Amino acid sequence: MEQEAQQKNTHSRLIAVARIIFAVVALGFVVYSIQLNDCLVKGTQQYNILKVMDDHYVVRGKSRREVMLGDFFSRLLNYFVREKSGQESMVSRADKSYQHHTGAVSLAKNVQPVPAILGLAIFSLVPLILAYRWRLLLKVQGVNLPFWKVLQLTYSGLFLNFFLIGTTGGDLVKAYWIGRFSPKRAEGFVSVFVDRFIGVVVLILMSAVLVVLMWHDAQVAKLSRGVGILVVLSAGAIVFLFSRRLRRLVRFDRWKNKLPISGMIDRIDQSLLAYRRSGSVLVKAAMATVVLQLLGSTASYFLGSALQINAHIWYYWLYVPLAFLIGSIPVSVFWGLGLLEGAYVGFFAGSGFASLTQAAMLAMAVRLMQLFWALPGSAMLAVGIGKKEPLATNKHEIKI
Repeated sequence: MEQEAQQKNTHSRLIAVARIIFAVVALGFVVYSIQLNDCLVKGTQQYNILKVMDDHYVVRGKSRREVMLGDFFSRLLNYFVREKSGQESMVSRADKSYQHHTGAVSLAKNVQPVPAILGLAIFSLVPLILAYRWRLLLKVQGVNLPFWKVLQLTYSGLFLNFFLIGTTGGDLVKAYWIGRFSPKRAEGFVSVFVDRFIGVVVLILMSAVLVVLMWHDAQVAKLSRGVGILVVLSAGAIVFLFSRRLRRLVRFDRWKNKLPISGMIDRIDQSLLAYRRSGSVLVKAAMATVVLQLLGSTASYFLGSALQINAHIWYYWLYVPLAFLIGSIPVSVFWGLGLLEGAYVGFFAGSGFASLTQAAMLAMAVRLMQLFWALPGSAMLAVGIGKKEPLATNKHEIKI
């Protein structure tokens, strides 16, 4: 037994180390894509701008060349063998053969405060809608918590997402905390699962609709196959969870009673079926998710405007939720570190709406915005979520 436990601990540690290495490499790749200073690019040559004059640029050339995002080893090689010229030269500002790339320093200095503040203000509504949606789903399970308590748990989960696996670790903690206010642990876990499930399904369906509406865009059309696969998988998951015919076909009710933890599985199963009988609640939760995704993407749009990214808002409605979905893949750590940034660079820089530097800075700005509105959760964790409470039924609410 001790040997098995040691093997499990070793396996868990190796997985944790692998995730940390993945996050560091992915984030390092994105950070390396950031150009600190303004530069001129012509073909494969890049020239740092030393001074801007009325009719010309003063530049210093270097042999570092632009490469594709996936050419990681070429970038790494260039990093070690780059050659810098010690001679300055002048480039006419009227010469259109050069592309001007704004560096991170200039972007930071010229951030437009009004769009940035507006985006931050819009995102403040996101935790409120998340709490509203989860409370709807909890009520179906007979767990009636006051809205402010659900909001407290929501803020705490959002804060913990920054320190746990992917972008879903905080959800697992929320499911555990439900047991502090109700003995309905299985039902609480199912409510968190369904909450996340509805969010993902609606996100995928919204992306599918936008891909169809924006089919004329070649970059968006490239996403059609991936989004189509996600739609099929979502439909399959819905059928698997809620279809009576499929349950009879696989004889689910028969073999579930033979499992070692049949009692817990039956409670989880009955909790899922409760949502099938509550269609109106699911519709409300889905509509709340639509508003949620539009608000979060619109807030990101204003952050992008503050960074001078010239992309229409509907591209944010498509790319931002998909980036969040990619960040949810549990191969990284700390709120999908590296994955989320890579997705923003791939979508916005890959579509030509932003430079690599702008796309990376947008990803970091969105992360900071999310962290800002998750900070109330740190205060709630410091004070304490609350003591264990008796069961909340659908007749009596908990008095805290």
